[in-house]
Amino acid sequence: MTRSASKVSKPARPAWNSWLVGSRTAAFWDSPQSEIAAEFVRRVKSSRLSIVAIAKTLGVSKQRLFKLCDAGECDADMAVRLGRFFENEPEFWFELAGRVALPRARRLVGSEALKAIVPFSKLVGKTGPAAHGNRNRRES
Repeated sequence: MTRSASKVSKPARPAWNSWLVGSRTAAFWDSPQSEIAAEFVRRVKSSRLSIVAIAKTLGVSKQRLFKLCDAGECDADMAVRLGRFFENEPEFWFELAGRVALPRARRLVGSEALKAIVPFSKLVGKTGPAAHGNRNRRES
C-alpha cells in the first residue's frame, strides 16, 4: 500500500474555525472557560458566522468578543448588545458574567483584605436607618 493511498482526507473545518487566531484552537471552543463563554459559543458555533461578522453586527471589536470568551468579561454595554443580537434580555448575559466576575473579584481582593475593611455599622456605632435620624425632615 502506498503512502498516499492510506491517507484519509479530513473533512473541511467549519467556518467558525476561521476566526480562531494565534494559540486559540478548536479544542478551546469545545471546553469554554465560563458559563457566558459556553452560551455564546453554543449559539455562535451552530450559526457558522465569523467573529468579524458578529463583531461588526454588534459594533464592537473582535478582541472584545475574545475577552468575552476567554475571560467571561461582559459589562452592561455588551450585555445590551448581546441581548439585542440573540433576541433575549440583557439581564441574562449580565447575570452569566456576574457568576464569573464576583468570585474572581473575591479571589483578587483576598480574604485578609476583606477582613481589614471595617463595616459601616461599626464605624458609626449604630445600625439601621432609624438610628441615623430622618435626613428628609424639613427644618422649621
